[in-house]
Amino acid sequence: MALLFPLAFRLDHASDGDVQDVALHPSYRLLASALDGGGLLLHVYDSVEAASGSLQLWLGHSLRPFVGAAQPGCTAVCFVSGSGSAAGGSAVAGSAMGALVAADVETGRQAWADAGSGSGGGGGHASRIKAAAALGPHLLVTGDSRGVLKLWDLRRPRATATLEVPGGGITDICWVAGQDALLAASSSGLEGGLSTISLRSPQLLSSWEHHAPVHAVAALHSGRSVVCGDERGRWGLGRWGQLRGGGVAFRTGHGSEAVSALVQCDSTGIVSASRDGSLRACRIEEGPPVEVSSRAPVQAHAGGSRVRLAISGSGAFIASAAVGESTVQLWHTHLLFAQQASSAQGVASPLPKLTLRRDTAATAAAEAAAEAAAAERQQKSQQPGGQQQEEGLCIICMTDVATGGFAHAGTMHSGFCVECIRAEKARRPGKCPVCRERVDAYIERMF
Repeated sequence: MALLFPLAFRLDHASDGDVQDVALHPSYRLLASALDGGGLLLHVYDSVEAASGSLQLWLGHSLRPFVGAAQPGCTAVCFVSGSGSAAGGSAVAGSAMGALVAADVETGRQAWADAGSGSGGGGGHASRIKAAAALGPHLLVTGDSRGVLKLWDLRRPRATATLEVPGGGITDICWVAGQDALLAASSSGLEGGLSTISLRSPQLLSSWEHHAPVHAVAALHSGRSVVCGDERGRWGLGRWGQLRGGGVAFRTGHGSEAVSALVQCDSTGIVSASRDGSLRACRIEEGPPVEVSSRAPVQAHAGGSRVRLAISGSGAFIASAAVGESTVQLWHTHLLFAQQASSAQGVASPLPKLTLRRDTAATAAAEAAAEAAAAERQQKSQQPGGQQQEEGLCIICMTDVATGGFAHAGTMHSGFCVECIRAEKARRPGKCPVCRERVDAYIERMF
């Protein structure tokens, strides 16, 4: 069994917090890391020797788009071409309060922004942005913790379309270019779902509920097949034409740990990440019958957290990061698929380099603001009652700290964050998302 040597690096910007999401540029060797302290890091990476898997990396820009906000977390990121500079486009980041910021990848300067409606301004999202995906030049889609999808054109000040999908908060979004449509995975309490959305005239085409949260979705075989993964470690496989009738059959996966991310590598290959921190490369042949072949999992991260994945436009590199950690890993995709007969295709052509131009004045101002915000957070944490709780993460969004729950009949189901408690109250008033009992009280914070 071949050994894998990824480039693992620790983000040395502790004041900006830990990783929440990662993205790889579709055309250049550029990695974006979203941090829960409000920071957005852009690194340039290079392949030194593809045969041995050697990689080198250096910091291009350190941005602070959400420093100073009430909840400064940078929760989702993607690259959008066409906007910003003509060459590299923009890195678009979403926040815990529903705000969006697009930064030019060459200069680091802000190119576009929406304040979100969660902070009292803008016409955007009213809650945490959990997923973002590019749809082409200037275009992207974002999804939040309340199940709201918004389509954006970065040449316009506001969203071009808004849709609400059933099944709870959005956990993943997949653009199916061949169908001119979107797939949206969702999670609410102990249930989940999958929805299809047409982009021709934005509308919900179909949706179905699943008895476990669905965390990841991808399309294969030029958009003819759909793969999704749930909280119980199972994979759902279906054909595009069968989705309107709920035609996704879940089968035993590769363990009991939740499937937290999926990325498509080519027409038949995907890489999955599980909550135990492992990555697995698989081939799914169209059939019939459908045939799934995979190699042994690779332990990439410590278990217990959701792992986020991103793939470069050429498919040559994959980035992985566990939410709440400060380490990101870069992998040569062909090494993850090593020892598979169907993957003996050599190394994909390298990506071109992108030269980043630093804006010295803007960088200095951002660093000063970040230091002041970090000092303020440190001061608050030292005050009585200011220390964050450590009970664990919310069982719905798996990102915010669990602070409360739903009280009923002398008992209480806890493990939920304030944002998800409010979302459940609005979506299913009077019912506990765990047991469906009538709720007597919504407890947002326990002391």
